[in-house]
Amino acid sequence: MIPDETTFAIVSLPRWQREWWKKNRSINRSGYFQKCTSVLIKEKDPDYFAKFLKFAEKDIRRNETTPMPEKLLKIIQNDS
Repeated sequence: MIPDETTFAIVSLPRWQREWWKKNRSINRSGYFQKCTSVLIKEKDPDYFAKFLKFAEKDIRRNETTPMPEKLLKIIQNDS
């Protein structure tokens, strides 16, 4: 496996969210999803994140149109 390889993922969204994304096409959705996933991995599995840190630190194309999830998200541990 090549860690830097880019793969496609299909994400299901409720229609109201999909409609919002369609109206806001200037936002880099793929980059945002990548950043959110990195935040989640860093919080939930720091060892795994550290193993791939050089990949996590790589610039995302269209970074200027990618919101920063750290400013929007707060991850709360769900230890039920």
